[in-house]
Amino acid sequence: MTPREIESLARATLGNALIQLAVHFPDELDVLGVDVPRALTQAIQLAEEAIALAPHLPDGHTTLARVILCHDDEEAARDAESVARHALELVEDHDPAAVALATALDAQGRTGDAHDEVERVIQRGSGHPAPFALRARLRLTLGNVEGAVRDIERALVMAPEDGLLRLDAARVLAGAGDNVRAEEHRERARELLGTSMRALVGDQEIA
Repeated sequence: MTPREIESLARATLGNALIQLAVHFPDELDVLGVDVPRALTQAIQLAEEAIALAPHLPDGHTTLARVILCHDDEEAARDAESVARHALELVEDHDPAAVALATALDAQGRTGDAHDEVERVIQRGSGHPAPFALRARLRLTLGNVEGAVRDIERALVMAPEDGLLRLDAARVLAGAGDNVRAEEHRERARELLGTSMRALVGDQEIA
C-alpha cells in the first residue's frame, strides 16, 4: 500500500471509532471533553479526508455512509445508501460497505432488500458477528423468529463478551417471546457495559 492509502485507512478507522463512541458510548466522549455533535462532525471530516487521500478505496466512503446514518431520517438513509453503493462499486465484496448499505435500506423500511444484502455478506463467509446480528434483527421484523434466534446465538459465539451484542440478543429473544433468556442477556449487558448502559437503553430498561 502507498503512504496515502495507509493514511486514508487510518483516518477512516478513526472516523469509525468516533461514530462508535458517539452512538453507543457518549459517556466516554464526555471523559475526553468531546460532545456527540462535535464527534460526528469530526467523523465526517475524517471520512472526507480519507476519500480525498484515496478515492479508489471503499473505506472512507463506508465511514461517510455510517456517519450519515447517524442523522436518523429517511433522506439521510437515502444519501447513505448512495454512498454505500458507491463503495461497493469500488470493491464489490467489501463487507463493511454492504452492512452499511443493508442498514440504510432497513432505515428506509426496505427490510427485505436489507436482508438480501446482508445475506450476501454472510454467504461470502463473514467471520464477524455484526452481519449475523443485523440479519437476526431483520429476520425478527420479517417474522422469521427461529432464524433470528439462530443468528443472534451464532453472533454471540463469535463475541460473547460484547455488551452491545448482548443487548441485541435481549431484544431478539424478547421479540421471540423468551423473556427469561432476554433478561439473562440484559443482565450480562449491564455487567459488560457498566454506566454506558443507561445512555444506550435509558432508565426504563435498566430498572
